[in-house]
Amino acid sequence: MRLLDGQNVSKHFGGIAALSNVSFHVDEGEIVGLIGPNGAGKTTLFNVICCFYPLDGGTIKFKGSKITGLKPHQVCRRGIARTFQITRSFANMTVRENIMVGSLFGKSRGSVKIAREEAIQLMEFTGLTGKADILAVSLISADARRLELARALAARPEILLLDEVMAGLNPSEVAEAMKLIQRLRNEMGITIFMVEHIMKSVMGISDRIIVLASGRQIAEGTPKEVSENPVVIEAYLGETRET
Repeated sequence: MRLLDGQNVSKHFGGIAALSNVSFHVDEGEIVGLIGPNGAGKTTLFNVICCFYPLDGGTIKFKGSKITGLKPHQVCRRGIARTFQITRSFANMTVRENIMVGSLFGKSRGSVKIAREEAIQLMEFTGLTGKADILAVSLISADARRLELARALAARPEILLLDEVMAGLNPSEVAEAMKLIQRLRNEMGITIFMVEHIMKSVMGISDRIIVLASGRQIAEGTPKEVSENPVVIEAYLGETRET
C-alpha cells in the first residue's frame, strides 16, 4: 500500500527554489532513506509533508487522502509524526512530561493516565529508563535524540519522519540507533522515512533511497543502485568521500 505520495512538490523562498517538482512515495512497511548534499531540500521536504510550510505547487497525499493545506497538528493526528534535525524538547519539562505531550496531543489523544503508562513503556523502548524525572534541558545529546524519538512515538504514528536522528552520536550510539529504527519497523509496524548524512547507516538499513540535489530529485533506487549511480557520486557521495 502506498502510504505517503507526493507529486510535483515545489517550494520557493523568495527567488530560491528549495524544492522543484519533486515526486516521491513511501510504501507501508518500508524504510526509505532521503539523502543529498547540504541545502538539497531534505528538511524542507519534511516540513511541507508535515505542513509547517505551505506548498507552492504539487500535492501530497497520506493513505490516498490529500493532506496539503492541513495544519501540522492535523497531519500528526492523521498518523504522521517526526523528529527534528535540531532537538526541540520542552526544555523545562521532564522526560516523562515531554513524552506524555506526544500521547495527549497525538493520534490517540488518550487520558493522562494512559499517557503516563505509555511514557513508561516508551522510555524503556528508547533507552531512557531511570531518567523520567530529569529535565529535558539537562540531557546529553544522545538522550535528547532518544527523547525526540520517544515523544514522536507517543503520537502513535503510522509513518515516522526522522531528520538526522543520528547526528552527533558516537559510533556505538549510531549502531544502537540503527537497531532501534529496525525495531520500529519490525516490532511496531511503523513505516520510516529518514534523512541521514551517515552513509553507512542509511545505506545499511534502507530498503530504498531517494536522492535530492539543489531541490530536485536526481536518483532513486536500492542502496546498491544509488551508491553506484555516477550522478549521485558526483553530487553527494563524491563530496562525502573528499571530506
